Amino acid sequence: MNIKILFLFLTLLVGASASAQHNTGMIFKDGAFVNPTAEAALEQFVGKGDHEPALAILTQTLNRQPASVLDALANDLVRIMLDDNDFTVRLDARFLLEKAARGYGGGSPYTRMQQTFIGLYEASSDAEMAAENLRSVYASGRPDYVRNVLTSAAKPAKACTKRGLQMSFVTFDGIITEAPEVKEEDLCPYQQNTWCMAGKILVDNRDSAVSDSEVLPHCFGYVYHDGQWWEVMY
Repeated sequence: MNIKILFLFLTLLVGASASAQHNTGMIFKDGAFVNPTAEAALEQFVGKGDHEPALAILTQTLNRQPASVLDALANDLVRIMLDDNDFTVRLDARFLLEKAARGYGGGSPYTRMQQTFIGLYEASSDAEMAAENLRSVYASGRPDYVRNVLTSAAKPAKACTKRGLQMSFVTFDGIITEAPEVKEEDLCPYQQNTWCMAGKILVDNRDSAVSDSEVLPHCFGYVYHDGQWWEVMY
């Protein structure tokens, strides 16, 4: 057999063998696929944006891990999620932790993250962060908590009008029509209202606990017309 052909055959054979041993989440090191350590998984995420090794550790799809290892890795990822200057990295860390909490990919759910997201929501310092963390509570596998937030909150008493530009309209016959003035108490509460925040999360997830016809008019100034929701804005 030609030496070059033999060398090529052996190279392909070794590559096929390595591929056969490669499971999702493993890393390639020193010519072979190996199970990642927590430190290596964090390096892969921070350096390459590869979240599979960290997810494999947190959901224990490759091997069992002590709780202390899982918690330490999760704590590092939470710090990235909260402190990193890159929005994309923060968002990716959040999605990774949400998937870990659900046991994404057939692994064991890392359920500690559910309570961590609940704690972050309850400690949120502003409405935008509260909504973001409450969405993660739902996404991590605790829709019941979000439903309870909705049930215990006060629903706005009436439909609202979204704050916008006061505009005048000129018709074809030259008549100027002023847009109606909207009183402060009739403006939409948006995320500042806890019921609206929880309701929107449930509607976005098509949760049966609430319908869009309850949430959208009272919180976001929408009306249903001709088969779709329209934004009312003055």
